[in-house]
Amino acid sequence: MKESAELAQKFAYAEPVLSATGTAELTRGMRLPRDTARSQAALAAQRLANFINKAFP
Repeated sequence: MKESAELAQKFAYAEPVLSATGTAELTRGMRLPRDTARSQAALAAQRLANFINKAFP
């Protein structure tokens, strides 16, 4: 959870979104990088597989 929160703060809630008082207009360069999202999904899948393998040997 801490890892995901840190990534969210770094990419999704960075400036200018962080200090916006209303709706912040996002530019193409400010969007969450696709590679980060994909690697987080792959990591979650790997952790789930490890958990299942340990639970059902």
